[in-house]
Amino acid sequence: MDMGLSFLFPMGAIFMILLAIDNFLRRNLTIEIIAELFKVDRSLQRKNHKLNHRRQYVVLMRMLILLIVLIGTGFVFSLVMSLFSEYSFRNHAINGFSYLLTGVQFMIVNFHFVSAARLITFRLEAIKYCIKKHLEAGSWWIEQKQRWGRRVEPIDVVAELAEDFATVVHIVERANRIYSNQTVVLISGVVMFSIFVIYASSYSYYVGSVQESRLTFILLTAWVFYIIMVALIFFSGVGVEKTGNDIAGLLHEAQQREQDVVTRRKLICFSQQVMLRPPKLRCIFYDYNWKTLFSFDKISDDSWNDVNFSA
Repeated sequence: MDMGLSFLFPMGAIFMILLAIDNFLRRNLTIEIIAELFKVDRSLQRKNHKLNHRRQYVVLMRMLILLIVLIGTGFVFSLVMSLFSEYSFRNHAINGFSYLLTGVQFMIVNFHFVSAARLITFRLEAIKYCIKKHLEAGSWWIEQKQRWGRRVEPIDVVAELAEDFATVVHIVERANRIYSNQTVVLISGVVMFSIFVIYASSYSYYVGSVQESRLTFILLTAWVFYIIMVALIFFSGVGVEKTGNDIAGLLHEAQQREQDVVTRRKLICFSQQVMLRPPKLRCIFYDYNWKTLFSFDKISDDSWNDVNFSA
């Protein structure tokens, strides 16, 4: 088990470094995503919607602090456990620093994905709020004065929001191209690591000694950290999909209430756009939603049952 750890964590650190390099090489696409987000913000502000960016920054900062605390706790615990183990301190040091390096790189890629998902959800919620506000007011036009002069410019809210939604969907596609496929490597590694932890825990429970049990505790701390980060990935993906479904529901309600034929036709087109191009964070294999997460949980349960059956 100790030899397995000596290969497992360094190999994970190497894969995380490769993902970080790939993320750095794709920085131009990240800059384009940020520019498109600001474009949506300006369009929403043009329709008299006030964006509360501070709340998003606070949420993301709390997530980052939580991940840093989890990494630091696991690293310190792995070093402390080496004081009560008969295995060489060199192996524990390699495992501890490899765990730290893997966790930091995992956190960077994970936080990029979660941040992109949260920022996308924030814009979708703003679009949802605008639709709800105009639905309750019963008016889909805004008269806006130009900055210079007295001329009043009418704004078609339905057409503007449809364009904003199309921009956000384009941002989602870019995020899928960059981060979602990188996250596949992370999730695949966590699934393999979970299977290893299940077998190691079973071995320690049935035939292992105190030393193997201590190493299993180190594995379990790392496993909890990785599971929390995977849960954040799927929670963020579900938030994007749920907000898109809420927008579709509001548009269907607006169609039933609207009496003007031209406006209703625009709402129908907007609704079809939402249904045909729903904002979903996905990779080449699956969507990031609860259904996929429960499928992974079923795989872990099957592995645990196989271990118990063999024992």
